[in-house]
Amino acid sequence: KYVIYSSDAKNIVPVSGTPASANLFVYDRALGTNYILTTNGASTIASTPDGRYVVFGGALAQGGTANVYVWDSQLKQRIFTNNPLNSVGNIAISTNGLWITYILGSSSLRVIDRLTKSNITVSAGPFGFRSNPRFSGDGRYLVYATSASNSPADVNLSRDVYIFDVLTRSNSL
Repeated sequence: KYVIYSSDAKNIVPVSGTPASANLFVYDRALGTNYILTTNGASTIASTPDGRYVVFGGALAQGGTANVYVWDSQLKQRIFTNNPLNSVGNIAISTNGLWITYILGSSSLRVIDRLTKSNITVSAGPFGFRSNPRFSGDGRYLVYATSASNSPADVNLSRDVYIFDVLTRSNSL
């Protein structure tokens, strides 16, 4: 039903001011309507499999901060904003839209609980990049890879795959 896309066209929807060169849009195929998600670009994007929730990192604003946003395609509005960030990368969202994960800078993997508006640190430290975080179908588990030597149970100093249980807040190799 929904198509999420990026475009630098200035005539898709009416926008006040001058939008950035490339912005995110949602096209509702049933209604034939476009909605603009950003007016200053986006750094990364993900959505639930059904397209209801779209999560994206806003482009860096003045002062070097970025936001994480959640758009609800059914409500046709932004339903969540979080701004503790200096750089957002590798965003993922659980199928129910409750959990959002992102890489803060290049060294910390975090999960946002939308209901409690809390941030959980999954893996942190300057010793290696955490990549490709993905949630399980039920949203309880987060899988990610890292070569960080300070990660739990790491003994080989090579890239390893971990699973994080969001409910118990525990990591396993």
